Amino acid sequence: LSSEDIDTKGQCNLFFALAKAYQDFGELASAFGYLKEGNKIGKKLLSYEICQDEVIFKSLKAAAKNLYKCAVRDEMDSYKVKPIFILGMPRSGTTLVEQIISSHSKIYGGGELEFLNIHGSDLALGKIKASNSNLKEIREIYLNNVSLMASNFSHITDKMPHNFQYIGLILSTFPEAKIIHVTRDPMATCWSNFKCHFTNRSLGFSYDLLDLVKFYKLYEELM
Repeated sequence: LSSEDIDTKGQCNLFFALAKAYQDFGELASAFGYLKEGNKIGKKLLSYEICQDEVIFKSLKAAAKNLYKCAVRDEMDSYKVKPIFILGMPRSGTTLVEQIISSHSKIYGGGELEFLNIHGSDLALGKIKASNSNLKEIREIYLNNVSLMASNFSHITDKMPHNFQYIGLILSTFPEAKIIHVTRDPMATCWSNFKCHFTNRSLGFSYDLLDLVKFYKLYEELM
C-alpha cells in the first residue's frame, strides 16, 4: 500500500484483500476499517452518487403506466420455452434459488441474461415511448434468444437480480412468465453487498452504507 507503484485501483483491491485477511484472523475492527477504505476508493473510481439511481427509479415508475396500457395481452404459443425471472437485490440468494429450480429436468438454468437490459431498458425507463408493437418486438428478440439456448427444455431461468427494475416491462411483455422475487433480511443483504468488491457501474450503491440503505428503500418501494 505504501509503494509508489500502486495506482488507485490497485489500492482499492489491496484494501478489500486486507479486509478479507483480517476477517479470517477474527480481527473484525481492522477488517471493517480496510473495508471502508476500499469501498470509499471504489465509489470514487465509479464517480457514483445515489441521486443517479433516484432518477432511474423515478423514470421506471413514470413509464410503467404506459407499459401496462400497451401490454401484450394474448399469450403467443409459437415459443415453447417460457421464462422464469428470478430477481431481487444482489446478494439476496438468487443464485441458490436458480440452482434449485434448474435441477428440474425441464428447466434450463440460463444464469444472468443481459437481453432484457440491452433491448428493453429504454422502454422501461420511458426513453422510448411504449407501444404494443415495440413490446412485441422485445418479446420476439428475448424469446428467440432463450429458445436457442434452451431448445430441449420447456422453461429457462433468467436470474439477473436487477431485472426487478424491469418488472413493469416483464408483466407487459411476457404474460406467461413466472416471476420469483427473492428476499433476504435487509441488514444481511446490505452488509453482503458492502463486503463484495463489485466493479459493475450499476452496483455503485454498494460502496457506501448510507447509499445502500437508500437504494434498498428505493428497491423496496418499487417492488
